Amino acid sequence: MTSGNSAAFGQQTARKSKTADLAYGSIRAEIIAGRLRPGEPLIEAELAETLNISRTPVREALYRLRVEGLVVLQKYYRHYVRQFTIPELEEIFEIRALLESSLAARAASRVSNAALQRLDELHAMMTDEVERDHEDLIFNFSQLNREFHRLIWQAAARSQADYLLSFTLEVPINPVGQLDTRDRVTRFSRACGYHEELIRALKSGQPDWAGSVMRGHVLSLVPEAKEGIE
Repeated sequence: MTSGNSAAFGQQTARKSKTADLAYGSIRAEIIAGRLRPGEPLIEAELAETLNISRTPVREALYRLRVEGLVVLQKYYRHYVRQFTIPELEEIFEIRALLESSLAARAASRVSNAALQRLDELHAMMTDEVERDHEDLIFNFSQLNREFHRLIWQAAARSQADYLLSFTLEVPINPVGQLDTRDRVTRFSRACGYHEELIRALKSGQPDWAGSVMRGHVLSLVPEAKEGIE
Protein backbone atom coordinates (compact mmCIF):
# COMPACT_ATOMS: atom_id res chain seq x y z
CA MET A 1 0.00 0.00 0.00
CA THR A 2 1.44 3.38 -1.01
CA SER A 3 1.68 6.26 1.43
CA GLY A 4 -1.18 8.03 -0.38
CA ASN A 5 -3.41 4.98 -0.23
CA SER A 6 -2.47 4.44 3.40
CA ALA A 7 -3.46 8.00 4.30
CA ALA A 8 -6.77 7.68 2.44
CA PHE A 9 -7.49 4.39 4.19
CA GLY A 10 -6.74 5.97 7.55
CA GLN A 11 -9.07 8.89 6.87
CA GLN A 12 -11.85 6.55 5.76
CA THR A 13 -11.43 4.44 8.90
CA ALA A 14 -11.53 7.56 11.08
CA ARG A 15 -14.76 8.72 9.41
CA LYS A 16 -16.38 5.31 9.97
CA SER A 17 -15.31 5.34 13.61
CA LYS A 18 -16.69 8.86 14.08
CA THR A 19 -20.02 7.86 12.52
CA ALA A 20 -20.24 4.79 14.77
CA ASP A 21 -19.50 6.99 17.80
CA LEU A 22 -22.28 9.35 16.72
CA ALA A 23 -24.74 6.47 16.37
CA TYR A 24 -23.71 5.04 19.73
CA GLY A 25 -24.06 8.39 21.50
CA SER A 26 -27.43 9.17 19.91
CA ILE A 27 -29.03 5.79 20.63
CA ARG A 28 -27.58 5.68 24.13
CA ALA A 29 -28.93 9.14 24.91
CA GLU A 30 -32.42 8.09 23.82
CA ILE A 31 -32.26 5.03 26.10
CA ILE A 32 -30.95 6.97 29.09
CA ALA A 33 -33.60 9.67 28.67
CA GLY A 34 -36.33 7.02 28.53
CA ARG A 35 -37.46 7.93 25.03
CA LEU A 36 -36.46 4.41 23.97
CA ARG A 37 -38.12 2.36 26.67
CA PRO A 38 -37.19 -1.01 28.20
CA GLY A 39 -38.33 -3.84 25.93
CA GLU A 40 -38.63 -1.61 22.87
CA PRO A 41 -37.23 -3.12 19.63
CA LEU A 42 -34.27 -1.40 18.00
CA ILE A 43 -34.54 -1.84 14.23
CA GLU A 44 -31.27 -1.18 12.42
CA ALA A 45 -32.91 0.14 9.25
CA GLU A 46 -35.17 2.54 11.17
CA LEU A 47 -32.34 3.83 13.34
CA ALA A 48 -30.12 4.31 10.29
CA GLU A 49 -32.85 6.29 8.53
CA THR A 50 -33.48 8.44 11.61
CA LEU A 51 -29.77 9.19 12.02
CA ASN A 52 -29.25 9.54 8.25
CA ILE A 53 -26.38 7.06 8.19
CA SER A 54 -25.79 3.53 6.89
CA ARG A 55 -26.68 0.42 8.87
CA THR A 56 -23.05 -0.57 9.53
CA PRO A 57 -22.31 2.12 12.18
CA VAL A 58 -25.73 1.45 13.73
CA ARG A 59 -24.81 -2.23 14.02
CA GLU A 60 -21.50 -1.29 15.66
CA ALA A 61 -23.31 1.04 18.07
CA LEU A 62 -25.78 -1.66 19.07
CA TYR A 63 -22.90 -4.05 19.74
CA ARG A 64 -21.28 -1.50 22.07
CA LEU A 65 -24.58 -0.99 23.86
CA ARG A 66 -24.92 -4.77 24.30
CA VAL A 67 -21.49 -4.89 25.90
CA GLU A 68 -22.52 -2.01 28.15
CA GLY A 69 -25.67 -3.87 29.17
CA LEU A 70 -28.25 -1.38 27.89
CA VAL A 71 -29.29 -3.49 24.88
CA VAL A 72 -29.95 -7.22 24.48
CA LEU A 73 -29.90 -9.47 21.42
CA GLN A 74 -32.80 -11.90 21.35
CA LYS A 75 -34.17 -14.47 18.91
CA TYR A 76 -33.98 -13.80 15.19
CA TYR A 77 -31.01 -11.50 15.96
CA ARG A 78 -33.25 -8.64 17.01
CA HIS A 79 -32.05 -5.96 19.40
CA TYR A 80 -34.16 -4.60 22.24
CA VAL A 81 -33.67 -2.04 24.98
CA ARG A 82 -32.82 -4.10 28.02
CA GLN A 83 -35.57 -4.66 30.57
CA PHE A 84 -34.02 -5.37 33.95
CA THR A 85 -35.82 -7.80 36.23
CA ILE A 86 -36.42 -6.92 39.88
CA PRO A 87 -33.86 -9.48 41.15
CA GLU A 88 -31.30 -8.06 38.69
CA LEU A 89 -31.95 -4.51 39.90
CA GLU A 90 -31.67 -5.53 43.54
CA GLU A 91 -28.38 -7.29 42.88
CA ILE A 92 -26.97 -4.39 40.87
CA PHE A 93 -27.81 -1.83 43.54
CA GLU A 94 -26.53 -4.00 46.38
CA ILE A 95 -23.18 -4.33 44.61
CA ARG A 96 -23.14 -0.66 43.71
CA ALA A 97 -23.96 0.40 47.29
CA LEU A 98 -21.16 -1.78 48.64
CA LEU A 99 -18.57 -0.45 46.20
CA GLU A 100 -19.62 3.20 46.15
CA SER A 101 -19.89 3.52 49.92
CA SER A 102 -16.37 2.09 50.23
CA LEU A 103 -15.05 4.52 47.61
CA ALA A 104 -16.76 7.51 49.23
CA ALA A 105 -15.28 6.61 52.61
CA ARG A 106 -11.83 6.26 51.07
CA ALA A 107 -12.22 9.51 49.13
CA ALA A 108 -12.97 11.47 52.31
CA SER A 109 -9.30 11.39 53.30
CA ARG A 110 -7.92 11.80 49.78
CA VAL A 111 -10.15 14.17 47.80
CA SER A 112 -8.41 17.30 46.54
CA ASN A 113 -9.63 20.87 46.89
CA ALA A 114 -9.97 21.06 43.11
CA ALA A 115 -12.22 17.99 43.10
CA LEU A 116 -14.33 19.39 45.93
CA GLN A 117 -14.74 22.63 44.02
CA ARG A 118 -15.87 20.72 40.94
CA LEU A 119 -18.32 18.68 43.04
CA ASP A 120 -19.80 21.96 44.30
CA GLU A 121 -20.12 23.19 40.72
CA LEU A 122 -21.78 19.99 39.54
CA HIS A 123 -24.20 20.04 42.46
CA ALA A 124 -25.16 23.64 41.62
CA MET A 125 -25.64 22.73 37.96
CA MET A 126 -27.83 19.73 38.79
CA THR A 127 -29.92 21.83 41.17
CA ASP A 128 -30.37 24.42 38.43
CA GLU A 129 -31.44 21.73 35.95
CA VAL A 130 -34.12 20.52 38.36
CA GLU A 131 -35.37 24.03 39.09
CA ARG A 132 -35.63 24.87 35.38
CA ASP A 133 -37.43 21.55 34.68
CA HIS A 134 -37.08 21.44 30.89
CA GLU A 135 -37.31 18.90 28.09
CA ASP A 136 -33.70 17.73 28.39
CA LEU A 137 -33.75 17.46 32.19
CA ILE A 138 -33.22 13.69 32.32
CA PHE A 139 -30.33 13.62 29.86
CA ASN A 140 -28.56 16.68 31.28
CA PHE A 141 -28.98 15.54 34.88
CA SER A 142 -27.69 12.10 33.94
CA GLN A 143 -24.52 13.53 32.39
CA LEU A 144 -23.80 15.76 35.39
CA ASN A 145 -24.62 12.98 37.85
CA ARG A 146 -22.24 10.64 36.06
CA GLU A 147 -19.38 13.13 36.37
CA PHE A 148 -20.24 13.77 40.04
CA HIS A 149 -19.99 10.10 40.98
CA ARG A 150 -16.93 9.44 38.85
CA LEU A 151 -15.07 12.30 40.56
CA ILE A 152 -15.58 10.57 43.89
CA TRP A 153 -14.45 7.22 42.48
CA GLN A 154 -11.33 8.85 41.05
CA ALA A 155 -10.58 10.57 44.35
CA ALA A 156 -10.60 7.14 46.00
CA ALA A 157 -7.90 5.98 43.54
CA ARG A 158 -9.41 2.55 42.92
CA SER A 159 -9.28 2.04 39.14
CA GLN A 160 -10.87 -1.42 39.04
CA ALA A 161 -13.84 -0.32 41.13
CA ASP A 162 -14.22 2.65 38.77
CA TYR A 163 -14.32 0.26 35.81
CA LEU A 164 -16.88 -2.06 37.41
CA LEU A 165 -19.17 0.76 38.53
CA SER A 166 -19.18 2.50 35.15
CA PHE A 167 -21.59 -0.16 33.85
CA THR A 168 -24.16 0.33 36.62
CA LEU A 169 -24.31 4.08 37.18
CA GLU A 170 -27.17 4.83 34.79
CA VAL A 171 -29.32 1.75 35.34
CA PRO A 172 -31.92 3.67 37.42
CA ILE A 173 -32.33 6.40 34.82
CA ASN A 174 -34.33 4.23 32.42
CA PRO A 175 -37.47 3.88 34.58
CA VAL A 176 -37.26 7.57 35.53
CA GLY A 177 -37.76 8.43 31.89
CA GLN A 178 -41.25 6.95 32.08
CA LEU A 179 -42.41 9.10 35.02
CA ASP A 180 -44.42 12.28 34.77
CA THR A 181 -42.69 15.62 35.26
CA ARG A 182 -43.63 16.06 38.92
CA ASP A 183 -42.20 12.68 39.92
CA ARG A 184 -38.98 13.26 38.00
CA VAL A 185 -38.41 16.61 39.68
CA THR A 186 -39.13 15.12 43.11
CA ARG A 187 -36.69 12.27 42.61
CA PHE A 188 -33.92 14.39 41.17
CA SER A 189 -34.38 16.89 44.01
CA ARG A 190 -33.93 14.03 46.48
CA ALA A 191 -30.71 13.03 44.73
CA CYS A 192 -29.46 16.62 45.01
CA GLY A 193 -30.10 16.47 48.75
CA TYR A 194 -27.90 13.39 49.06
CA HIS A 195 -25.22 15.04 46.94
CA GLU A 196 -25.20 18.12 49.15
CA GLU A 197 -24.74 16.07 52.32
CA LEU A 198 -22.11 13.92 50.63
CA ILE A 199 -20.06 17.00 49.74
CA ARG A 200 -20.23 18.15 53.38
CA ALA A 201 -19.04 14.73 54.54
CA LEU A 202 -16.13 14.77 52.09
CA LYS A 203 -15.14 18.30 53.09
CA SER A 204 -15.17 17.28 56.75
CA GLY A 205 -12.87 14.35 56.00
CA GLN A 206 -15.11 11.86 57.82
CA PRO A 207 -15.00 8.46 56.06
CA ASP A 208 -17.86 6.86 58.02
CA TRP A 209 -20.19 9.76 57.29
CA ALA A 210 -19.32 9.86 53.59
CA GLY A 211 -19.73 6.09 53.23
CA SER A 212 -23.06 6.09 55.06
CA VAL A 213 -24.49 8.91 52.94
CA MET A 214 -23.41 7.25 49.71
CA ARG A 215 -24.91 3.92 50.74
CA GLY A 216 -28.20 5.60 51.61
CA HIS A 217 -28.16 7.49 48.32
CA VAL A 218 -27.66 4.37 46.20
CA LEU A 219 -30.16 2.20 48.08
CA SER A 220 -32.79 4.96 47.93
CA LEU A 221 -32.88 4.36 44.17
CA VAL A 222 -34.00 0.73 44.46
CA PRO A 223 -37.75 1.33 45.08
CA GLU A 224 -37.77 3.99 42.36
CA ALA A 225 -36.13 1.69 39.82
CA LYS A 226 -38.45 -1.19 40.70
CA GLU A 227 -41.52 0.98 40.18
CA GLY A 228 -40.54 1.35 36.55
CA ILE A 229 -41.03 -2.36 35.85
CA GLU A 230 -43.70 -3.46 38.32
